[in-house]
Amino acid sequence: MFIRARKKEEIESRKKEICESLDLLFWEKSLKDISMQEIADNTSISRTSLYSYYKSKEEILLDSMIKHLKEINLSMKDLANKDNLLKVEEMVDELFLLGKKHRITLKILSSSYFDLEKNATFEHYQEFQKLIHEYNEYIHSIYLKYHKDASEEEINRKKFIFASTLYGLYPMTNLTPKQKEAIMNDDNNFEIELEKLGRLIIENFLY
Repeated sequence: MFIRARKKEEIESRKKEICESLDLLFWEKSLKDISMQEIADNTSISRTSLYSYYKSKEEILLDSMIKHLKEINLSMKDLANKDNLLKVEEMVDELFLLGKKHRITLKILSSSYFDLEKNATFEHYQEFQKLIHEYNEYIHSIYLKYHKDASEEEINRKKFIFASTLYGLYPMTNLTPKQKEAIMNDDNNFEIELEKLGRLIIENFLY
């Protein structure tokens, strides 16, 4: 029998479970093809009870993005505030591994960004925008570490190119089986090529 979580920790634990369920489904399908029932099936929560935590799958997706961004920003803050300047190659490694860990954010931003506004609360969307702003500030600070005399115009231009390329990274690197087969048959080699592309995007930003 389902017992509603009452403590704040229990509620957050259930929400985390729901978000992780959607993350798994989201790798295989678009948001429009995912049902609330499917999300509930991968959790310990019934479909009816799911609505006690979220009113829509868009709201779940936005909350998932918020959770990822909070983790990303903690790491970005640490990189931006490091006393010892990392070599560019080391910074590339740090940023690449961070992006790889949270790569689902690329799919959300590239394929479902506008869906985040649908049926999501204003408070959630406001928090999302705040976290995006924080991320941009950390990116700004990291770039200045290597280009102390860079003008605001230069930094903004580099950030725009970097962000635009990132938004296109998911569709470029997550091909359909037929697309992969047309390019190369060796999945291991394909993964190596994807890693090279991800690192190249970061290198082009930092240099």
